[in-house]
Amino acid sequence: MSLIKCDICGQTVSDKATTCPHCGNVIVKSQYKDRVRYRDYIKSPIPETLRPKSYLIHSVLLGLSSLILFTIWCLPFAIVSFIYANKVDRLWENGDIDGAYYASRSAYKWYSIGWWIGILSWLLIILLLLLFIVGLTD
Repeated sequence: MSLIKCDICGQTVSDKATTCPHCGNVIVKSQYKDRVRYRDYIKSPIPETLRPKSYLIHSVLLGLSSLILFTIWCLPFAIVSFIYANKVDRLWENGDIDGAYYASRSAYKWYSIGWWIGILSWLLIILLLLLFIVGLTD
């Protein structure tokens, strides 16, 4: 057990305390280095309109399309996107708003990378087939 200073009154408080016994200030401990669990000190409900998009369906469709269209090299991006997308709702319900937004952005990033790699690989395949067909006709 260590002692920390209260941000409001400056008195020393136990690091296990949730509120300062001197001034009543809520002591917020960040779960991650730069992120704060807002549910620790926000008691009012957060509007559902602020809930970040999870991209779960997008990542599942990317995985299925990578298997169906034989672009297996897109599957790792779909898996990573699915893992992050699966975390969004759980983090939001636990009050880790920043964590939910980070997971949503990460899911979108990996989904986008996989999608663009799939599109570009099919364009490259079509281009190579066209060049092969043109080469056969000459």
